[in-house]
Amino acid sequence: MVYNPFKKRQFLNAKILYISKVRFKMAYIENTLKITDDALKIFKQLYNNTHKSIKRGQEVDTRSFASTVRFIGDSFEYQGQKYLMNSKGGNFAESLVNQNRFDLASILYGILIKSNPNNPVLIEHFAQRGLAVAKKSKDPIHIMARADDLNQLYRATEYGSPKHLKALYEEKLALLDIVKNYKKAVQKYKTITRKPLSKDHYEFMLCGIRMEIAKITMNSNPILAITELEAAQNLMRKYGDGTLTRRIELLLDKAYANL
Repeated sequence: MVYNPFKKRQFLNAKILYISKVRFKMAYIENTLKITDDALKIFKQLYNNTHKSIKRGQEVDTRSFASTVRFIGDSFEYQGQKYLMNSKGGNFAESLVNQNRFDLASILYGILIKSNPNNPVLIEHFAQRGLAVAKKSKDPIHIMARADDLNQLYRATEYGSPKHLKALYEEKLALLDIVKNYKKAVQKYKTITRKPLSKDHYEFMLCGIRMEIAKITMNSNPILAITELEAAQNLMRKYGDGTLTRRIELLLDKAYANL
């Protein structure tokens, strides 16, 4: 067998690389566990530092704030202590509302809603709180988003209920405001993640909400259903005929048949 120093060197390099990776991985795990164990401490620091900055009139970096909140939430969840994030995060949001920092409270509620996809009770609670905050800040895009959270929840859990209809009307009013005063709505929209959608997109959303209200009220109040559908039809006229306009026409036929 011919001795090949190059192969030996390859083997040693591979071994060194493997050991380095293992050591790095172990160090990463140890650091992660340490940070996770300190999640409550980090939360308290964020709470105190944020309120100190607000009292001093100092600017709070919303992007860093959101990243830290998400990290803390992930850490609590890793520890099986998600309930801590929900309870303490909710209290933190309320304290921010009391300080008139609706932007930071809105970030917190948005994260809390998204982190509880399988808990209808908490989604409802945080979405209602978030909706109230959006109304205080007079931000129609966030009002629409929080109302849509409630709409999607009730659509899945209690379709057509008074609560579902109320959420749909909240979303409709917000969308009407956005479509009518689009530039103003965009100026009021403060977020770190999503850019506002186009005016056309909001018009299609408004059409969908009107159609949903009509479907729910078709039997109990056909006149209301017709009013909503005709408004949706007028809104869609400028886009020409298509699948959506044909669906509106079919619903109108059903509504008129119920008169």
